[in-house]
Amino acid sequence: CVQTVITATNCLIVNNNNGILSLNDSNGYSLVQNCVADSNQIGIGSGFLVSNCTMRYNQIGVQFAYTVENCIIANNQIGAYFQGGPGTMTNCIIDANATGILSWGSGSRANNINNCYITNNGVGIIDSLCVGSLITRNNIENNGIGIKLQTYQDSIVCNKICNNTSYGLKYIGTSNVIVADNHWCTVDSVSTSGIVYDGYDNIG
Repeated sequence: CVQTVITATNCLIVNNNNGILSLNDSNGYSLVQNCVADSNQIGIGSGFLVSNCTMRYNQIGVQFAYTVENCIIANNQIGAYFQGGPGTMTNCIIDANATGILSWGSGSRANNINNCYITNNGVGIIDSLCVGSLITRNNIENNGIGIKLQTYQDSIVCNKICNNTSYGLKYIGTSNVIVADNHWCTVDSVSTSGIVYDGYDNIG
């Protein structure tokens, strides 16, 4: 197994199948900073620290990165795809993607999403089977669905989840999940329940 470690700075990555792809082992990972990935199948993928970049008009903006920070991720089919974890996204703008963030995996490979502005997406965050992820201090507003959640052991706290068209939270798991410590921009528990899809809406 050969480790590839690269640094890419101030790049424009346009119209590729894979814009930048790097496979790394546990000894280190690559750095991509101040770059634009535009109109690729996958803009930036595998084993990166991605900082101060823009991913736009890709099928997948960024995939399998370890850390994504201070980025603008807009107008992609999938803005950010974290498969298997652990990945961290912080201080990013996730805007106008079909799916803003797809967090997918199995077992205890958690992803953390912090201090992001997630708006105007079809679905802001899909968290499917990543156990123990932390979703905190995000603004999740004006999406079709704010969060679509399948796992029950995540910590979803201190988020502003407001003005999403269908649901602020659509929970499709089968165990109890606690999401009380968030701001829903509603006046009472009755109006809050109207924007949360759960076992009261579908007993199955």
